[in-house]
Amino acid sequence: DWMTRNEHDLDALQQELRPLIRDYAVDVVHLNAPTQAAGLDVPCPIVAVSHSCVVTWFHAVKGQAADGEWAWQKDRNRRGFDKAGMVVAPSRSHADMIETCYGPITQLSVVGNGARPGPKSERRESVVFAAARWWDEGKNAAVLDQAASLTQWPVFVAGSLQGPDGQHVGFSHAVPVGPVPHEEVRSLMARAGIFVSPSLYEPFGLATLEAAMSATPLVLADISTYRELW
Repeated sequence: DWMTRNEHDLDALQQELRPLIRDYAVDVVHLNAPTQAAGLDVPCPIVAVSHSCVVTWFHAVKGQAADGEWAWQKDRNRRGFDKAGMVVAPSRSHADMIETCYGPITQLSVVGNGARPGPKSERRESVVFAAARWWDEGKNAAVLDQAASLTQWPVFVAGSLQGPDGQHVGFSHAVPVGPVPHEEVRSLMARAGIFVSPSLYEPFGLATLEAAMSATPLVLADISTYRELW
């Protein structure tokens, strides 16, 4: 839903879901965005998962409300929360931020992310490693690049520098390695001397969880999600 500026792009969802629910005798509809639950009239319970959202992103990154072309997101998410029989957040900190932005949600629960055990290296390399979609302002690439100018170890950053709406970020000091397959990311995490995440907005912190499962030392932003997890 964050890839459209037009709320009505989501209106056809109900018509698309109903035949699937009927044909496959669906017991529960599990939606990965609460906006998808708004106005959804189906004959079975709805579970809406808020992995992240535009409204909480603006709150955490910009310190302001999502307005203008994004204003419809708050109303549609709120209607989705009210329609769902269960709303799930991936961390208590994100759940708290949801209720700060949208008000109380009585059916809100927290189900934390899990991750497979990662590889562990007996010998670590003198490098710093980070992984994120760096075009997202909430990942705080500029701060990481500034820090890289002060370190003796090279800082390698995995992940896309180009966003779907034309966003772009560049690095002058950190070394971008581009998009990397997941298994290779886990290997790089395991070999790195330090894993770093300077994120301003991190609803669940999965990459950091994966680095921790390889026993890699962590340097993290002082945000509520990381305080909760570590």
